[in-house]
Amino acid sequence: MSETQRDTCPICSKTGRRYSRKRDWRISYCNDCDHYYVTPLPTDADLAKAYSSQQGYGKGRETDLSLTGARSGKKLDALLTPLVGGNRSLLDVGCGDGRLIYNMRRLGWTVAGTDYSDAYVETAKAHGLEVHLGDLAQAAFNDRSFGAAILGDVVEHLTDPRLLLETVRSHLGVGGVLVIQTPNAGSGFSRLSGAIARVTGTDWLASEAPLHLNDFTQRSLTRLAYESGFDTLSCKSNGRRTFSYTIGASGYLDGLKRRLKQSRKMQKVLMLTSASPFIVPIAVWTAVPFLFGRLSDVMMGTGDYLTLVAKVRRI
Repeated sequence: MSETQRDTCPICSKTGRRYSRKRDWRISYCNDCDHYYVTPLPTDADLAKAYSSQQGYGKGRETDLSLTGARSGKKLDALLTPLVGGNRSLLDVGCGDGRLIYNMRRLGWTVAGTDYSDAYVETAKAHGLEVHLGDLAQAAFNDRSFGAAILGDVVEHLTDPRLLLETVRSHLGVGGVLVIQTPNAGSGFSRLSGAIARVTGTDWLASEAPLHLNDFTQRSLTRLAYESGFDTLSCKSNGRRTFSYTIGASGYLDGLKRRLKQSRKMQKVLMLTSASPFIVPIAVWTAVPFLFGRLSDVMMGTGDYLTLVAKVRRI
């Protein structure tokens, strides 16, 4: 584990308090902006291991983007078109294999992206997409003024989310639009499983540390956007985690998940069958906060994910 300390909240710089843990990583909570964060920070070596192909990262993805669904692209197109005017150019930061911008290009957008996975970037480039490997600040399209940028499942992974948002802002034109999608740490499951973890001294089921270094709520995400130079147009919670995803993210099945991603279909069936005596108790343990959290979300009208839409603030 890293010796790099982070005693202050990465959103508001106030001192947080110890909240819980996950996979031997400590998680702190900032009451001032309702934000959860991993402390101390992982080292570069820690993160390289977590994102390695040996850990299953990037495995099991479609290599032919023409076979990927267009639904997400159509939803994003409908969201952005009324906001960007004639500037239909999109930057996807953390674009993965490029499936979203591939489908956005089909809808008439000029697209570009970045990602840290060389396997993902290779897939994207094989489909004629302009995708840069590595950091946005070092990308070859620094002087382009995009009409919109999207960060889908990105900000939770960052050691310094404000720095990235400020960099994104510098890539947007006048009136540029930012869309952020990230898990909602204010969901019923997240809050309830966190309370159970604190009482029992067990891992926080909703956390995905150390892959997720930040867990945002509506309050902390809108504050991050504002302090990075954006005015929030909307910040909504929506969507539902599946129970199978929730069990997989519990942290207790990491080794099994890694082996499944590297196995063929029939091998996966046999592996899951043989592991069922181990999976069932974990499923039961997870079911209680999952079901009561879902009931709370239905009653409160909240969901497991956040979508923030913001515009570059006029100076």
